[in-house]
Amino acid sequence: MLLRPISSKRRRGQKGSSLLEGALALLAFLTMTFGLIEASMAIYAFNTVAYGAGAAARAAALHGTTAPTIWATADVQNYVNNQSPGLIRSRLRTTPTWTPNNTVGSVVKVNIQYDVVPLVHMVFGRTFTISSTAQMTITQ
Repeated sequence: MLLRPISSKRRRGQKGSSLLEGALALLAFLTMTFGLIEASMAIYAFNTVAYGAGAAARAAALHGTTAPTIWATADVQNYVNNQSPGLIRSRLRTTPTWTPNNTVGSVVKVNIQYDVVPLVHMVFGRTFTISSTAQMTITQ
């Protein structure tokens, strides 16, 4: 069986089709890749904020009444900053509260908020806030 060569007329009509298909496939691939990166960064920020709130509440409860290291608001904020690698510190807001005060039986509550700014603004369009709250009772 002999194969006939494709006519030049047919070849001329399909000249740019592979370039167009490649460009569309590349666009879809890059969209999925950057979307996955953005989602991964948001999940990392959420996990870091949740862990930081729990760890800071525990540390503040443990240091609640042991003088001379009674923790204040700045101590809790520094602890959260040290427990959250990879997050931008200027977007991290920590609010600890002690109810009624910093003594045995009081409840320490730590609220952390973090503003996530996506790299690809076309997907989300603006920033969104991730927050987490943890509380513990001072027992010592």
